[in-house]
Amino acid sequence: MSKGETDRMARPRTAPADVGMVPAGTVAREVGLRDGGHFLALLTAGHSPAKRIRHPRTGVERLYMSPEDIAALHRRFLTLRTMATEFGTGRDAFLARLEAAGIRRFAPGGVDHGPIWLRVEVETALRRPSGGP
Repeated sequence: MSKGETDRMARPRTAPADVGMVPAGTVAREVGLRDGGHFLALLTAGHSPAKRIRHPRTGVERLYMSPEDIAALHRRFLTLRTMATEFGTGRDAFLARLEAAGIRRFAPGGVDHGPIWLRVEVETALRRPSGGP
């Protein structure tokens, strides 16, 4: 028996409902948030959808996101990486425009969730001509 066959036999199967789920930490890295827990705190606080699922091998409960959850995240929030991808300008340019427009990072009740902004505020600021309110 090959090692692959042995591994497949030993590994518990993922429940059908969990297929397509992505660990929240992976999503955080993909959107440029390597922030020591801010992103997980954002999800835990309910600001964007995620599901707690027990890891099939370790049994530890972790946050996972479905493709729909990830789409909802992108509809509501932007990070510097997602801004650069969508609008094609560098990080410093975005930070300058947001600061000039008075747009602050998303921090409801003073709770910092890292470098993440509400999409509606960012899009409003970026539609304004540079240098003007």
